[in-house]
Amino acid sequence: MVPSSSSARAEPFRAAYRFIVSRWRREGLAAPLCAGLMLAAVLCDVAMPLLAGRLTDAVSSGAPDAFASALWLLGGMVLLGAAMVVLRYGAIRAVIRLTLGNMTGLAQDTFSRVQRLSADWHAETFAGSTVRKISRGMWALDLLHDTILGALWPSVVVLVGIEVVFTLWEYLVKPLLLR
Repeated sequence: MVPSSSSARAEPFRAAYRFIVSRWRREGLAAPLCAGLMLAAVLCDVAMPLLAGRLTDAVSSGAPDAFASALWLLGGMVLLGAAMVVLRYGAIRAVIRLTLGNMTGLAQDTFSRVQRLSADWHAETFAGSTVRKISRGMWALDLLHDTILGALWPSVVVLVGIEVVFTLWEYLVKPLLLR
C-alpha cells in the first residue's frame, strides 16, 4: 500500500535535502560562497532595469547636462554588466568545485561501504550494477547542485528582488512623486 498523506510524499524530499546539506557542510564555505556569488550576480541583474530607466529619463529630459548624465549611467550599466558576468563566472566555478568535492567524497564513502559488505554479498551481486548505481547517484548529485544553485536559487532571488523593487516603488517612491 502506498501512503497518500502529504507528509509521506514529502519525506523523500526532506531526506534528500538533509543528505545534500550534510554533504555541503563537509565542504566548508563552498556552498555559501556559491550562493553568495550567485546572489550578487542576480542582484546586479535585477538592478540593471533601474539604471536603464534612469538612462531613458536622462536622454528624454532634454536638460543641458543630459548627455553627461547619460554617459555616466551608460558606464554604470557597463560596469554592472561586467560585474554580473564576473560574479556569475565565479559562482559557476564555485559550484564546480563544490560538486567535484562532493562527488569525490560520495564515491569514496560509498565504495568504502560496499567493500565492507560480506563476501556472500559480493559473490551474489553483479559488480557492474553496483558501480552503475553509484555513478548514477553521483550524476544525480551533480544535477541537484546545478538545479539548486544554478537555477532555483537565482530564480528565487530574482522573484524576491523584483518584489522588493515594486514594493519600494509603490510605497516609497510613488507617494513622494505624487506630492
